[in-house]
Amino acid sequence: MKLKITIILLFISINAFSQNRLWTTGTARTIPKGDVELSMFYFSKYGLTQYFEIQSKPLWWIKYPNLNGKITWYYHKGQVHKNFLRSRDYLIGSIHGFNYPTWALRTTQRKGYLGGIIPPEAIIPSIFAFRNEILFTTIIKKQKTCYNSNFLLTLKLGHKIALKTSEATLPYFDNALYNRESAIYRNLSLYYAGIDLDGKLSYGLNYTVDLDFYSVGINTDHWSLEHKGLVYWKMGHRERVRVVVGYKLAYSNYTTIKGSISPFVDFTYMFHPRSNKHTQLFRNGVNKNRDIRDMFYKKEKKEKKEKKEKE
Repeated sequence: MKLKITIILLFISINAFSQNRLWTTGTARTIPKGDVELSMFYFSKYGLTQYFEIQSKPLWWIKYPNLNGKITWYYHKGQVHKNFLRSRDYLIGSIHGFNYPTWALRTTQRKGYLGGIIPPEAIIPSIFAFRNEILFTTIIKKQKTCYNSNFLLTLKLGHKIALKTSEATLPYFDNALYNRESAIYRNLSLYYAGIDLDGKLSYGLNYTVDLDFYSVGINTDHWSLEHKGLVYWKMGHRERVRVVVGYKLAYSNYTTIKGSISPFVDFTYMFHPRSNKHTQLFRNGVNKNRDIRDMFYKKEKKEKKEKKEKE
C-alpha cells in the first residue's frame, strides 16, 4: 500500500520527466503532426499540428485530471555569422498545463496511505493547479561529414500556481520532491529555472540529464535543487516501443532541510502515421539514418523547393 501511494505522489509531482532520435520531452520541440506516443506512466502525446502537441496521462484521469499543451513558437536556422544566436539552430517553445489533484489527495486521506500522512481532519478543497514554462533549445554539436549532430541544450523558465475554493490544511511531506510541489497548495507560487542536456550514448541508446532550481514563493529563502538522469532506447522490429529508466534527486530547505531520491521507469508505444495517401495506417519503419537536425522543422527547405518549382 505504501508503494502504491508513493507512485501516485510521484506522478503528481513530476512534470519534467519523461528520444533513437533524441526525444522531445524537456525541449522546445513537439512531436510530428499525427504522431501518437502512449506512455504507461509519463505524459502520452498527440501531435495535433507540426508545431502543437497535447499531453495527458489518461490512466490517471479518474483520480488526477490533467492536460498540457506544448507549442513551438519560433524556429531559427543557423547561418554563417559572427553573432552567436544568428549562427545557431534553435527553437523557442512553451508548455501550458493544468491538473486537478484534489481527488488523488482525498483518496490518500480516506485510505490512510503512507501511514495516514494526511490526517482525517485535514481540509482538502478543490485545487486547480497551473503550469507555464518557456523553453529555448539549440544544437551544440552540428552535423559534420562523418557523423551526425549531437547534444540538445535546453534552457527553461517556469512558474506554477494553484487556485483553491477555500484554505487547505495539508501537512508537510517528508519527501523533498513532494513537499516542494505541494507548496502551491499553500498560497505559494513556484518559480524555477533549469538546464537540460540530451545526447546519444551509442546507436539506439540516448540519455538526458538536467539541473533545476526552484524558488518556493518570491522574496523567500525557501528553495529546492533538483536533478534527474535518464537513459532510453527503442525496442522491437519496428522500434515502436521506448523504454526509459532513471532517477530523480531533490534537495530542499522548504520548512526543513531534506533530500530524496526517486526511481523512474516508463514504457511508451509510438504510432507514426504515413505521410502519403496510401491506405496503410502506419509506416513500415523509421529511417534510422535520420540526423538529429530532423527534429527541427524543415519549413525553410520546403519553401525553397516550392520556389524552385515555380521558377
